[in-house]
Amino acid sequence: MVLPIVLGVVSAWYLNEGYEWARVVIIIEGALRMLLDIVVVALFYHVFLTDDYSTQAARVMFFGPFMTLHVFYAKIAFDFISRILIIVLLCQPQVGRYIHMRGDLRRMGVR
Repeated sequence: MVLPIVLGVVSAWYLNEGYEWARVVIIIEGALRMLLDIVVVALFYHVFLTDDYSTQAARVMFFGPFMTLHVFYAKIAFDFISRILIIVLLCQPQVGRYIHMRGDLRRMGVR
Protein backbone atom coordinates (compact mmCIF):
# COMPACT_ATOMS: atom_id res chain seq x y z
CA MET A 1 0.00 0.00 0.00
CA VAL A 2 2.91 2.35 0.65
CA LEU A 3 4.62 1.63 -2.68
CA PRO A 4 1.92 3.22 -4.92
CA ILE A 5 1.91 6.32 -2.72
CA VAL A 6 5.70 6.64 -2.84
CA LEU A 7 5.71 5.96 -6.60
CA GLY A 8 3.04 8.62 -7.14
CA VAL A 9 4.84 11.27 -5.09
CA VAL A 10 8.20 10.59 -6.73
CA SER A 11 6.67 10.55 -10.20
CA ALA A 12 4.80 13.81 -9.56
CA TRP A 13 7.99 15.48 -8.33
CA TYR A 14 9.97 14.33 -11.38
CA LEU A 15 7.07 15.34 -13.63
CA ASN A 16 7.22 18.86 -12.23
CA GLU A 17 10.99 18.88 -12.79
CA GLY A 18 10.44 18.18 -16.49
CA TYR A 19 11.11 14.47 -16.93
CA GLU A 20 9.01 12.94 -19.70
CA TRP A 21 9.40 9.44 -18.31
CA ALA A 22 7.47 10.48 -15.19
CA ARG A 23 4.48 11.42 -17.34
CA VAL A 24 4.57 8.02 -19.03
CA VAL A 25 4.90 6.23 -15.67
CA ILE A 26 1.86 8.03 -14.24
CA ILE A 27 -0.24 7.25 -17.33
CA ILE A 28 0.77 3.56 -17.34
CA GLU A 29 0.25 3.23 -13.59
CA GLY A 30 -3.22 4.73 -13.87
CA ALA A 31 -4.19 2.39 -16.69
CA LEU A 32 -2.85 -0.65 -14.84
CA ARG A 33 -4.70 0.33 -11.66
CA MET A 34 -7.93 0.64 -13.66
CA LEU A 35 -7.34 -2.85 -15.08
CA LEU A 36 -6.66 -4.16 -11.56
CA ASP A 37 -9.94 -2.65 -10.35
CA ILE A 38 -11.81 -4.48 -13.11
CA VAL A 39 -10.14 -7.75 -12.11
CA VAL A 40 -10.99 -7.20 -8.43
CA VAL A 41 -14.63 -6.53 -9.26
CA ALA A 42 -14.75 -9.63 -11.46
CA LEU A 43 -13.10 -11.88 -8.86
CA PHE A 44 -14.77 -10.66 -5.68
CA TYR A 45 -18.35 -9.93 -6.74
CA HIS A 46 -19.50 -13.16 -5.11
CA VAL A 47 -18.11 -12.05 -1.75
CA PHE A 48 -20.50 -9.10 -1.72
CA LEU A 49 -23.55 -10.93 -3.07
CA THR A 50 -23.75 -13.88 -0.64
CA ASP A 51 -24.81 -13.99 2.99
CA ASP A 52 -22.69 -16.99 3.93
CA TYR A 53 -20.73 -16.49 7.16
CA SER A 54 -17.38 -17.47 5.65
CA THR A 55 -17.72 -14.98 2.80
CA GLN A 56 -18.85 -12.28 5.23
CA ALA A 57 -15.74 -12.93 7.32
CA ALA A 58 -13.58 -12.76 4.20
CA ARG A 59 -15.21 -9.48 3.22
CA VAL A 60 -14.49 -7.95 6.62
CA MET A 61 -10.93 -9.26 6.58
CA PHE A 62 -10.05 -8.01 3.08
CA PHE A 63 -12.24 -4.94 2.63
CA GLY A 64 -13.09 -3.75 6.15
CA PRO A 65 -16.29 -3.88 8.18
CA PHE A 66 -17.95 -0.91 6.49
CA MET A 67 -17.36 -1.98 2.88
CA THR A 68 -20.77 -2.76 1.50
CA LEU A 69 -21.50 -3.38 -2.14
CA HIS A 70 -22.64 0.22 -2.65
CA VAL A 71 -19.56 1.68 -0.97
CA PHE A 72 -17.33 -0.64 -2.99
CA TYR A 73 -18.93 0.42 -6.27
CA ALA A 74 -18.72 4.10 -5.28
CA LYS A 75 -15.01 3.69 -4.49
CA ILE A 76 -14.35 1.93 -7.80
CA ALA A 77 -16.32 4.59 -9.71
CA PHE A 78 -14.42 7.42 -8.00
CA ASP A 79 -11.09 5.72 -8.73
CA PHE A 80 -12.03 5.22 -12.39
CA ILE A 81 -13.20 8.79 -12.89
CA SER A 82 -10.16 10.30 -11.18
CA ARG A 83 -7.71 8.11 -13.11
CA ILE A 84 -9.40 8.86 -16.43
CA LEU A 85 -9.25 12.57 -15.60
CA ILE A 86 -5.54 12.35 -14.73
CA ILE A 87 -4.72 10.42 -17.92
CA VAL A 88 -6.70 12.84 -20.11
CA LEU A 89 -5.03 15.86 -18.51
CA LEU A 90 -1.54 14.39 -18.85
CA CYS A 91 -2.17 13.72 -22.55
CA GLN A 92 -2.93 17.39 -23.25
CA PRO A 93 -0.44 19.19 -25.53
CA GLN A 94 -0.06 22.03 -23.01
CA VAL A 95 1.27 19.57 -20.43
CA GLY A 96 3.74 18.19 -22.96
CA ARG A 97 5.01 21.69 -23.75
CA TYR A 98 5.32 22.47 -20.03
CA ILE A 99 7.31 19.30 -19.40
CA HIS A 100 9.65 20.04 -22.31
CA MET A 101 10.09 23.65 -21.15
CA ARG A 102 10.87 22.54 -17.57
CA GLY A 103 13.27 19.93 -18.92
CA ASP A 104 15.06 22.53 -21.05
CA LEU A 105 15.35 24.88 -18.09
CA ARG A 106 16.66 22.06 -15.90
CA ARG A 107 19.29 21.13 -18.50
CA MET A 108 20.39 24.78 -18.73
CA GLY A 109 20.73 24.91 -14.96
CA VAL A 110 18.01 27.52 -14.46
CA ARG A 111 15.79 27.10 -11.41
